[in-house]
Amino acid sequence: MTQPRVPHAHQFAWPVLRALRELGGGPVSVGEINERANQYLSLTAAQVAAMRPNRSQTQAAGEASWARALLRWVGLAEPVRPGMWRLTRKGRELFTDSANDDRLLEAYVHGLVRGAQLRDGQRSREIKRLKAQLTGPETGRGTPIVH
Repeated sequence: MTQPRVPHAHQFAWPVLRALRELGGGPVSVGEINERANQYLSLTAAQVAAMRPNRSQTQAAGEASWARALLRWVGLAEPVRPGMWRLTRKGRELFTDSANDDRLLEAYVHGLVRGAQLRDGQRSREIKRLKAQLTGPETGRGTPIVH
């Protein structure tokens, strides 16, 4: 029997952040965060129960744990004590602007955590690619041509 597919950590990041916000910003237990994130992702009972190959934890709990680490790396969430997390000042500020809609915030957070997952060489190549996309081809002197 094959394991059901569980979303990756970068896909858990927005639901984890959203759970922290909707549970008051923290401190919130990891169990509460995971439960809410699983609901936001519409995970099936089989996906929630699927164990990692080493049987140390469920795949969903492991990916949610990595998502919290990614959110910590980008400065949006932080641990308060073992098993308890909260939004950082930066994380709370993300939600204070009423002009921000959840789809834009989700895209922003997804971009942040994907960037945090890239190795240094990959990150610099990605930055160069994005700059080239925004500015167009370079002239002989290295000055970008803006279209």
